Amino acid sequence: MTLLLEGVTVSFGAMHACEQVSLVAPPGRVTTVVGANGAGKSTLLRACAGLVRLHSGSIALNGVDLAGVAPAERVRLGLGFVPEGRATIGELSLEENLLLGALTRPASSVRGRLDAMYDLFPALRGRRRQRADTLSGGERQQLAIARALMAEPQALLLDEPSLGLAPLVVAQILELVNHLSKQTSMCILLVEQNAAKALHMSDHAYVLSLGRVVAEGPARELASDSRLLHAYLGVA
Repeated sequence: MTLLLEGVTVSFGAMHACEQVSLVAPPGRVTTVVGANGAGKSTLLRACAGLVRLHSGSIALNGVDLAGVAPAERVRLGLGFVPEGRATIGELSLEENLLLGALTRPASSVRGRLDAMYDLFPALRGRRRQRADTLSGGERQQLAIARALMAEPQALLLDEPSLGLAPLVVAQILELVNHLSKQTSMCILLVEQNAAKALHMSDHAYVLSLGRVVAEGPARELASDSRLLHAYLGVA
């Protein structure tokens, strides 16, 4: 399943948070959007998820125009979203959080999806009855990703999955993201504050600056462009 953005502009009053952004995220690939804070990266993902309104442009999922499609219906169409900040519900147990992710799936498939998530995230299996707010940061991020995967998405939006995590946990999360794209043919659109790591594990990348795409290409080629990294990503 391919996610295609064409000329996407998102405005808040007179300010364009994203302006004329076009990108394609194909199946079986990790497509990364990087840029400095305030570049419009998270707004772009929220637009894809249907959480902010487009000023102009279009977003299509496997050829289906998502204009006017509610966020819940986008989930049913195969779009998953993991927002920034490990947005799990702390008062609920780990497994209750996972079950929320399966609300759009047939009841008969839920048990199998739970088992699949515990296989994919073995650290969660023994904590299924724990409240989510008792988990470590890395475990809560795994839970947030697993909850999105419970709906069996064919395209997955990930907003800053490494934010606030220890370097070893960051490496594990990004390795998992790469594994998901390659083993499931899932389309993954990743926004990541750790530009260097994201570019080295992604297939293709777009660089945003002040809401506009200023560079795009194979991720490893962009990672080797020192002038680009310094000018737009603050990497020395």
